[in-house]
Amino acid sequence: MTAPQLKRMKFYIVKPTEQFNYIKNPTFAGPDYAEDWAPSGSGVTIQPTGDEQRRGAYSMKVNPASGVASGAYYANLSVTNGVTYAFSCDVLGVQGQAMRIYIANSSGTAKKTTTFVATGYWQRISVSFPVVETVTTYRVYVVRDAVASTLPFYVDGVQFEHWLPTTFFDGYTPGCRWTGAVRNSPSYRSANTGLGGELLCINDYAKIISVHGFGMGNWNQIMTKMTTGGDM
Repeated sequence: MTAPQLKRMKFYIVKPTEQFNYIKNPTFAGPDYAEDWAPSGSGVTIQPTGDEQRRGAYSMKVNPASGVASGAYYANLSVTNGVTYAFSCDVLGVQGQAMRIYIANSSGTAKKTTTFVATGYWQRISVSFPVVETVTTYRVYVVRDAVASTLPFYVDGVQFEHWLPTTFFDGYTPGCRWTGAVRNSPSYRSANTGLGGELLCINDYAKIISVHGFGMGNWNQIMTKMTTGGDM
């Protein structure tokens, strides 16, 4: 697999932002793991795993069913009329497979969706939706589209917050706290910490002419026979 390349020359600064993350235990830490999540799709299962993770010791592994739209969802999220909500998460999917995340109502009907193609590496994906009702039954979904494959994908760093997606945090993050029981309540980040917040793209304010010092470029390993014997 070829490593991803830096091509777009996009860089960000972090603007401190007060925020709540309404997902309980968003890094699937033990002993609670993925207890607040449910599989989506016939034959689909979910489990905590230490095989692949981005934010802590565990992530959520989704075991899809072949030919079935397969995923997982988190339910019973409270939303308020007139407020925009943002859902974001880390996804490690199978390279080339079509996937989507979305915000949905209590029946699972999507209100707003972001589609993407998995790269085989961790990707941070987000979707936002302006809510026009006040309920306590919204859901968020992470789904792989129906394809003939049972290869698993992984989810970590899940976040549901007001207005716009910000950098990930939970109650364990420096400068943040749980609003109630550890791993069983929303997380809060103060605007007084500079360790997280809204990402501001430098390209929106300035032109980046060149970048230096970001490591080695792409290379291919080639083995060639030596004339006197052995390999080089």
